[in-house]
Amino acid sequence: RGAQPGRGENQTRVPASVNRALAELARNPGEPWTLGRLAALAGRSPTALSKWVRQATGFPPMDYLIRLRLERAKQLISGSQQPFTAIALETGFASSQHFAHTFRKHFGRSPRKYRQAQAGAQAGHREARLRHSQDSSGNIEGIDVGDGRGVPNPECPRDTPAWGPASFNDSHEGE
Repeated sequence: RGAQPGRGENQTRVPASVNRALAELARNPGEPWTLGRLAALAGRSPTALSKWVRQATGFPPMDYLIRLRLERAKQLISGSQQPFTAIALETGFASSQHFAHTFRKHFGRSPRKYRQAQAGAQAGHREARLRHSQDSSGNIEGIDVGDGRGVPNPECPRDTPAWGPASFNDSHEGE
């Protein structure tokens, strides 16, 4: 009978066409995917594709798609101030309510709580980075702290640890 996907130790390599379909799914999780569309892309029947996807990922195709969407949503939540409705639609959810329910079910907290936790963690990281970038006189490298405003030195690139406190207040969000 040959090797069957997802069956014990007799697993065979996932066909390249299935890997290509999974890569396309990962590149575009927000698209309106169906099992039929994914199967057609892989040149397989929906049943055969389901077996191969389960072997490759450990999940049925649509469960894997939801996981991809949620991981992309996590990136967008922690890396932007985009509204949750925009994130929901961009990642392929039909509504912000469905998105929030699914997110909470998978991660144990709402998208809003996740964003708040990420912002807190990032703030703590920035504070630690600033403490370590102070020179022996207590000044932060690249920052004129003499005026008390933490004005950035234009010669100091923004992505270095020397970019200081003024860059982290609310007036600079979304840059």
